[in-house]
Amino acid sequence: MPKLVALERFYYNGRNVEMDETFVAEEKDVALLTHAVKPMAKEAPRGEIDPPPEPEIDEPRKRSYKRKDMKAEED
Repeated sequence: MPKLVALERFYYNGRNVEMDETFVAEEKDVALLTHAVKPMAKEAPRGEIDPPPEPEIDEPRKRSYKRKDMKAEED
């Protein structure tokens, strides 16, 4: 079975495939994933060893909601 690299996050074969993740796809799905209108994967470079997955760290993000319609009108 060929190895592919995900170009974006999508659902395949019962699980979420993350962006830049290398995964194994069935032969019949390769053309669909790589040559569709919006390709979701590309073929993995040969001879490259998969790096170990890095642990995910969720950092809180500060968001400011400064929209014009939310500002108080000045008189």
